[in-house]
Amino acid sequence: MARIDRSAFAYTGIASLTLPNGVYGIGSKAFESCGRLSEITMPDSLMTVAPDAFDQCKNIQTINASNEWKQKHHDLVVSIIQNRPK
Repeated sequence: MARIDRSAFAYTGIASLTLPNGVYGIGSKAFESCGRLSEITMPDSLMTVAPDAFDQCKNIQTINASNEWKQKHHDLVVSIIQNRPK
């Protein structure tokens, strides 16, 4: 799998997500409203992530990725964290 398409896993009950190395993109709303999703592991190969890929995923507590990846995708990481209830 090279890219996760639009709404591919939207509204599913997944609790954790580990993307394998080789995935290079995540489409719009790919994981929208995955209410149980609490942990994500991003591979270094991931280059593009739609800004709304994790829309309404309010329980994400952990984003595992290299520091380089987190720096490159800082805005995405911040938006996922801000999506959580305060």
